[in-house]
Amino acid sequence: MKIGIIGCGHMGGGIARRLSDTHEIFLCGHNFKATEGLAKEINATNCKNVEELVDQVELIILAVKPKDLNNVITEFKGKIFTNKILISVLSGISLEKLANNFSGMKITRMMPNMAVVQGEGVVGLSALDNLEVDQKELLTKLFLPLGLVKWFPETMMDAVTALTGSGPAFVLVMIEAMVEAGVKMGFNAIDGQALVLQMIQGTLSMLKETKKHPAELKWQIASPGGTTIAGLNELETCGLRNGIIKTFLATYQQSILLGKLV
Repeated sequence: MKIGIIGCGHMGGGIARRLSDTHEIFLCGHNFKATEGLAKEINATNCKNVEELVDQVELIILAVKPKDLNNVITEFKGKIFTNKILISVLSGISLEKLANNFSGMKITRMMPNMAVVQGEGVVGLSALDNLEVDQKELLTKLFLPLGLVKWFPETMMDAVTALTGSGPAFVLVMIEAMVEAGVKMGFNAIDGQALVLQMIQGTLSMLKETKKHPAELKWQIASPGGTTIAGLNELETCGLRNGIIKTFLATYQQSILLGKLV
């Protein structure tokens, strides 16, 4: 498939790299010379403007910053493309607004997280009713190299943004704290991080393979009067559980607010 990507920053560039092995990629960035390096790296075509890109592709991934959306809309103004799919990565920009500004296109919203660069991300998708079943299946298959692909009603996209889009940043803070605890206990930072990462990877494997609830596995680890229950008690004293829930809900509310501002 011929795929055009408008906006070649961390996310747009990462998606381009993952899809370039099996698809023909066309790029358009705000800095032609800067985008040229990526184009050579992945054997893609670097387009001088949006119109040049759109004329050559079947599917367009819009990965610019929300503040730059109006610039792209201006370049599209007056043009109608009836046989192309537009996928927007822009947080907070509704399907309705996209449809009003990109006439005739099949519009889909996409919320990926940064782990798609490694092929281990989460991709949340939502579309207008005019996207046909076979087209949804096509997009699901297309994005499988990025990670887990799930379709949701648009009302859930702010929640997807909070839970999986912002979530990695919060996980990284927790990992950072664990590594620092390891340093406090006497490990050097390199060994501490290696131990923490393997511990987390092993824990995720247990969850996936056993399909048990996290609480059930937790109680298999904690012995009466032992070290683990002492730590769990301290987590409750510090309010970690409540803090994590409030963190995600604050992110969710901010996503809703930003959607009202654009």
